[in-house]
Amino acid sequence: MHAAKLWINRKAIKEMGWWLEVTTLIIPGLNDSDEELRDLAGFVARELGPETLWHVSRFHPCYKMLDRGSTPVATLERAYGIGKETGLEYVYPGNLSGHGSESTLCPKCEEVVLRRTGFTTNKTGLSEGKCVKCGSEIAGFGM
Repeated sequence: MHAAKLWINRKAIKEMGWWLEVTTLIIPGLNDSDEELRDLAGFVARELGPETLWHVSRFHPCYKMLDRGSTPVATLERAYGIGKETGLEYVYPGNLSGHGSESTLCPKCEEVVLRRTGFTTNKTGLSEGKCVKCGSEIAGFGM
C-alpha cells in the first residue's frame, strides 16, 4: 500500500474518535535523518494531534536486513527530542527497555503518571485519568 494512503487511513481513524498510536521503526541510514524525523513528528502533531502517542522504535538487524547495525540509543533520544520539539505530548523510545523516557509524563507538569519498566506498569501518578499532581487529563485514560 502506498505510504500516503496509510497516513490518510490514520487521519480517518483519528477522526472517527478511535484511539490511535503511531510507531516508526527507526532504521539507521534509511529514515533517521533530522529532516525525516521532523517530517514524521510534524505530521503526527499537525494532522493527528499533539496527544497522539508516537513510538520511535529501535531497529535490530535480522532476517533479510543484516546490512546495518541496531539503531543507536542516541538516535532514539534525538527522535524523542524532535518529537517533543514538534509539540507531541507523548513520545516513547521503543525496543529500549529501561530507558528513562519509557514512562508517561504529564504534558503539563512533567510528573510521572504511568511508570513503565519493560512490560510492567504502575499508575500511581494517575487518578480517574488525571495527573495526581496538577489534575491535567492524560490522553487515553478518560476513554
